[in-house]
Amino acid sequence: MVWPVRIILQKKTVPKLKLKWWAKCLSSLFLVFGVVFLILKAFNLSGNKEFLTLFFSFLSVLFLLFIICFFVRVYFYGITLSNHEAYGIESDTLIRKWTAWASENIYVIDYCFFTPHKLNLFDVVNENPTAIYKDQALKFTEKIGVEYTEEQFFRELLSSVRMTIKTLASKSEFEVILVQENNSMSYPVFKQSWAATGLPEDKLTSYQFVRGEFSTILNKCIDNQEKNKVFIVISVNIPTVVNSREPFSEFSSIIIISNNSSFESESHRCIAFRPTFCGEDEMAEEILKIGTYQPAIFEITKVWCSGMDSEKISMVTRELKKIPHPSSKDWLFSIRDLNMTFGSLGHDHSWLSFAFSLYASEVTSTGQLMVSNDDEGYIFNVIHPYKKGELKEAKA
Repeated sequence: MVWPVRIILQKKTVPKLKLKWWAKCLSSLFLVFGVVFLILKAFNLSGNKEFLTLFFSFLSVLFLLFIICFFVRVYFYGITLSNHEAYGIESDTLIRKWTAWASENIYVIDYCFFTPHKLNLFDVVNENPTAIYKDQALKFTEKIGVEYTEEQFFRELLSSVRMTIKTLASKSEFEVILVQENNSMSYPVFKQSWAATGLPEDKLTSYQFVRGEFSTILNKCIDNQEKNKVFIVISVNIPTVVNSREPFSEFSSIIIISNNSSFESESHRCIAFRPTFCGEDEMAEEILKIGTYQPAIFEITKVWCSGMDSEKISMVTRELKKIPHPSSKDWLFSIRDLNMTFGSLGHDHSWLSFAFSLYASEVTSTGQLMVSNDDEGYIFNVIHPYKKGELKEAKA
């Protein structure tokens, strides 16, 4: 979703009232009339009472006009100052309000994701030399006729976060979000896997199927009012689940998120700030909004782009570098193309990019920016480690 905020123009300086200029004008006025009076006196016209009456009447009228103009200028100067002050107060209030809204976040309590074994993600994060798989459809198994099932992935994913779920189950309920087309088979299979893993079925309160809608789901979690609700987002991208004519790289992920800070525990891993979603034409404005109202972006060290060609990545780079740093410092970050690592990414690859960015944030203990193109628009999401400075081995 495009952020419902706008860039507030900076306050313009109100020109000061130039009292010296008005004093010079008044002095010049009296000087001119003094010179004129002396000239008239030299020509013996000063004795003419009618002429003097007309002369001083004209002088009085000009002086009165000068006084009127001066006080009108002072009046409008006062109005301008009042409007300027009111604009400044309203602007500061809106900036604080919109910054607080844009800086709202969710807690990534736990997560896990699986990719084909040939990928060395630790080397990718640390920018060590790695193989390039651009435009390749990477598979979990290369054996013909051998494919992993959706149930197998459900069980493996749930097993990897089982202890976290059991800990949360004592004080929360779960909403399951399956990132795939709506069908009648997947959720029953998931419930069977849930029970087989030894997790309490009564804690599953609701579920939904989604395609895309990455920013919508995260915003829903951020704005959630049910403080005891935890969201479990599962994405399984394999041929038996995803109906696609184009070959794509396989992956699976599970992400447990909540906006309830009372769930703070050692299992918390990352923080994801409010994302934004925009079209290509809106990208420059939305990036400027992020830089204006989400100061956490200035703490990132890497930008991970996915689903984008080199031209679009260059465009993102240019727009990010245009953001003025609030402290006028040099803002240094590197940009990497995840298509080089994960190969040909499918429609819902944003969840893989998100999981990988979480992993990168934990490995480096620094902030990361995820930029993903899901064919409908561009997603920007700032991610920070839950505890900065604490290196934590990620599950991947």
